[in-house]
Amino acid sequence: SRPDLLFSEVNSQMNGIIDSIPTILDLPSEIPAEIPIVQSRSADGHVSINVAKGRIDLIINFVYENELSPMQLLESCKGTLQSFYKSVLNGIVANRAGFVLTLFDPQKDNVKSVFDKYFVEKYTSKCVESSMRINKQNMKKSVVYNNIYSVESATINVGTESVSGVLFQYDINNVPEHEKKINEEIISYIISQGMLHLSPDSIKEMI
Repeated sequence: SRPDLLFSEVNSQMNGIIDSIPTILDLPSEIPAEIPIVQSRSADGHVSINVAKGRIDLIINFVYENELSPMQLLESCKGTLQSFYKSVLNGIVANRAGFVLTLFDPQKDNVKSVFDKYFVEKYTSKCVESSMRINKQNMKKSVVYNNIYSVESATINVGTESVSGVLFQYDINNVPEHEKKINEEIISYIISQGMLHLSPDSIKEMI
């Protein structure tokens, strides 16, 4: 499926959630299938859809300007998530789906914080970076899922300010099988597992 046509179809079925003009790149046909050809963002900047030859991504940026918890914010987007994957499955045959949660906790001594919580080795001033990544696989109804947890010291830009902190990420995706397509049940399970990791207890455990 052509990325530009797939984007138009998905966005239409999502009631035009992308309400600004997308960027469509004229790239050579031999480029890697993961490079986005269509890049789009809603006018308020909260939702983005990127489409490559081999994948399509929905990105939702939460804005913490109220008292809603991360889980409540994700719950409020559940309809958008369902509309997205249903419209994608209507347009293409897919063999893999993933759901990635990213949280950032501002911390001045971010490298030391990762060492103190996750490493046996003691922190010293010579340590300038710290990161950890593990993958725990599980199986449900003959489908194998990757559960990838990663933690790293990081610095993000907020406007003109650089903020130090710890970046937490949880990535769940199914292991694709040759010529076996995924269905709504698999994607629904992936999303439900992602949402469990935004519970107050899960966030407290990470941080």
